Amino acid sequence: MNHNYTLICDVCNSKIQLRIQEGMFNKNLIRINCGNCKITLEGEIENGKLNYIHSCKFEETESLEELHDYFIEGSGELLTLKIRKYDIENRPPTPFLRVMEYMPFEEYDKFIKKTMDFLKKMNNEWPKYRRVVELWNIGNIELATQEIGKCFPEHVNLLSERINYPENNKLKMLQEMHLIQLTCFGLLYNNSFYEYVAQTVMNEIVHLSQSNISQTNELIDYFQNEGDLLGQYQKKIFNLLNRFTDLFVYLIPAYGATYYTEEIDYKNLGISTCSFEEIKQFYLDIYETIGELIIVPIALNNIKYRGNFQISKDKDGIEKKIEKLKEDSKGTRLMFLNQNEVFTDLLQLNLNNKLRNAIGHNNYEYNGIRQKITYSPNLKNLNEKYSTYLLKVALECIELLKRLLILDEMVYQLQKFQYIFEGNLSMRYFRNLKIGRNEMCPCGSNLKFKKCHGKIEQE
Repeated sequence: MNHNYTLICDVCNSKIQLRIQEGMFNKNLIRINCGNCKITLEGEIENGKLNYIHSCKFEETESLEELHDYFIEGSGELLTLKIRKYDIENRPPTPFLRVMEYMPFEEYDKFIKKTMDFLKKMNNEWPKYRRVVELWNIGNIELATQEIGKCFPEHVNLLSERINYPENNKLKMLQEMHLIQLTCFGLLYNNSFYEYVAQTVMNEIVHLSQSNISQTNELIDYFQNEGDLLGQYQKKIFNLLNRFTDLFVYLIPAYGATYYTEEIDYKNLGISTCSFEEIKQFYLDIYETIGELIIVPIALNNIKYRGNFQISKDKDGIEKKIEKLKEDSKGTRLMFLNQNEVFTDLLQLNLNNKLRNAIGHNNYEYNGIRQKITYSPNLKNLNEKYSTYLLKVALECIELLKRLLILDEMVYQLQKFQYIFEGNLSMRYFRNLKIGRNEMCPCGSNLKFKKCHGKIEQE
């Protein structure tokens, strides 16, 4: 169902016909611009109807034949046409009919279900999960254990052991924390993707611990000596995930676009739920965090392919130590993510360094009518300009979150080994590994598995 409204701009008195596509979600945001004076008009849609909109007067329109200056669409879940001159003789199809041209109904149904499941999880369960992570991050393991028992009551017997001996169960707690994260954010992505990434990262790091235990130990020691970098990375990841829970309602139409099977017409289609100003800081922060965390896959690749976590080489063979690379710019670090190396292949990272630089230096202009960002990344040559669309940046935010979760998997697996080396052993962890009896035990004992944890498990 669609609702039609007449908006009269407070500034220039332009008449805008707004067509709202009633959707599956109760409340949705609306961000549009007047086609004449270009001011931003902000409002809220509830159950397909316009609740309010700032900077204009509005009334529901009965007749579609009434003359207007401009036409625009609004939807909380679908891509919409950007504002255009009103043409009474050429009314476009509704957003719902249009989306059927871009993706099969099965994909649309999947998108709606995943979105509703995620919003339900964020509204009902994330607040409980969040306080567990916050307690963990400030080091209050006992209270974190208590709160996680409320999230997973079926683990009450195991948890009672944790409450009595919290200092010996960091590894178990870390595993539960990771489960919380996957339970929430795994809803947005393909389950097989997560299973493949998690299994591959775990197997690769287990293999490193068996084939080069000294370097694996040295890498973990390095992160510890640098101010517990793994713990710092985990906190930054959590902070971004927590912010994404609030940002998601602005990005729902862009998330829906990830299910499109046809090429998107970026020139004419956009999103009516946010402006560039509302998502640019998240884009900048997640970019910066990923740029910081790529030290992890670089170091892991170094152990696997060069036998030393410190030895980094770019595609031209230029060598640089990790401690020096850590001080370099994010752009320089990217040059040391060598293609055809396993941790690089998993990450599949594609960062827009030019856009990031332009945002960081405030060298951009946003055109709300065309939803287009024009930017200059080079402070010494402001005539060097590039452009992109709001929808593309919103899609990048969603894709960068996916890459952040892959990096988090690497950080998580290294943290597990850190706790294993510290003596926080978990037999459940070893049961999940496919370790040959004659292979070295990944716990760092320098014994074969059959004489170490393999022997313990048999007993």
